[in-house]
Formats: sequence, C-alpha cells, structure tokens
Amino acid sequence: MLLVLFTLGSQRYGLDAGVVEMIVPALPLRAVPGTPPAVVGVFAFRNQVTPVIDLAQLALGQPARPAMSSRYVVTRFPLAGGTERFLALLAERVNEVCDVPDDRLRPPGVRSPGAPFLGPVADTPGGLVQTVTLAQLLPPELQALLFAEEPAAPSSAP
Repeated sequence: MLLVLFTLGSQRYGLDAGVVEMIVPALPLRAVPGTPPAVVGVFAFRNQVTPVIDLAQLALGQPARPAMSSRYVVTRFPLAGGTERFLALLAERVNEVCDVPDDRLRPPGVRSPGAPFLGPVADTPGGLVQTVTLAQLLPPELQALLFAEEPAAPSSAP
C-alpha cells in the first residue's frame, strides 16, 4: 500500500494514496460559522465546494500548527450508496510517501474507541507509521453535517 505520510503531534501516520485526489498547499478558506472546531472552512475544488477538516483538531483536540509543510490532502470520501464527495484534510508535514507491502501491516496492538479511524501499523525505515482509514474518519454526526443533501428550493408559486 502506498501511503501519504503526515504527522499528528509528534507521531507519523499514513493515508492510503488510493483515496487521495490531490495534495495542495494550504489555501485561504471561506469560514463556516457555527460548525465544530475541526471544520476549518471550505474552498472550491474542481467546481465543488469542498469542506476542510483539521486532522489535528479532530484527532487530538488541538489545531494544526501552521507550517510550510502543512497541506490540504484532497480525498474522495466514500458515502452511503457508493457515491463519493471531495473532503480535504488539513495535515502537518505532508512531504513524503512510503510504499508498504500489505504483509508488513500489523494490528495496532491497542484499539482506541475514540479513534475508530486508526488502522494497522507498519514498521518503516523511519519508524512506526499508523494508517488512517478514511471511511472511519468522520463521526456520523459530522459526516451528516458535511454531506447533507441540499434542501429543495422553495417554490415561488402562490
């Protein structure tokens, strides 16, 4: 599995490159008032308004540190019914990929009920890397908030 590597705090994590559409520099965002702290805003990506989630805020409860290596990892987030929507992840130190053979991925040893998105671990030359499962990343209530169907337009007929 080819992993896009990033950090949360001081730990290295990897996201399956197969779900990544593009990695872009951190761009100015349009804020969305009233959303949870992990939702840092939206931007236009390929003619879609794309929400941006701060991975550090979501996983650790603290915002990502501003850095030149911080990036938006634009993913194809899987939705019910087999559809996908773009979801951008603000991640720190996105500057490396690592090819890990599937047989080198091991169970994490500890399951965290508060972080169901944490997957298998790989021992790489740079140290342990834990995988992040995109489909498990968003709690159901956040997923519903980000990908709710648009309300029908009000009728102008009297």
